[in-house]
Amino acid sequence: MLVRGPFAASSLVAATALEMAYKGIRWGLTGKVAQDHVSTARDGVLLADVGAAKEVGPVSAGITVQNLGANPKLLGTSAELPMRATVGVAGGGLPVGPFDLAFSGAVSVRRGGRVAPAGGVEFGYMPIEGITFAGRVGGRLPEKDAEAPLALGASFTFDRLSIDYGFEPYQGKGSGHRVGLRIR
Repeated sequence: MLVRGPFAASSLVAATALEMAYKGIRWGLTGKVAQDHVSTARDGVLLADVGAAKEVGPVSAGITVQNLGANPKLLGTSAELPMRATVGVAGGGLPVGPFDLAFSGAVSVRRGGRVAPAGGVEFGYMPIEGITFAGRVGGRLPEKDAEAPLALGASFTFDRLSIDYGFEPYQGKGSGHRVGLRIR
């Protein structure tokens, strides 16, 4: 949501990720550039996320550590990055009529010790091989008063190209919209 204030402000995050399998474990690394622009001041930081996942019976279990990097400084102030560690499980491929059902659950611990559980379900539909439509709904313990505990999402996959959309309503005015593009 755009709101007019006494000065212009914006934020931008761009990310790229790599993954590989080694000795039965899937490893991932994401590099991010985050930048804030307030009035005429601008600051950017380089961040990294690391993670690993392994198949354990019918589910996949994983761990990640996010937002590793230097703290940003802007207009003479500094803020700690919202570093967090998350453990989770996910499973899928459960047929429900013409749909496939997937589920996930996780617990995150943020810098400072705050614990936040989350979970969600996804229904996928594949009318023909190589084309998939999916809808998602998830719940979490909000970290800020403005955040809602519910989030929605959808995706469309055509062969090696996926487009993802996420919607996060805020309590009161506004909402967050996220769009992702993935090429495999």
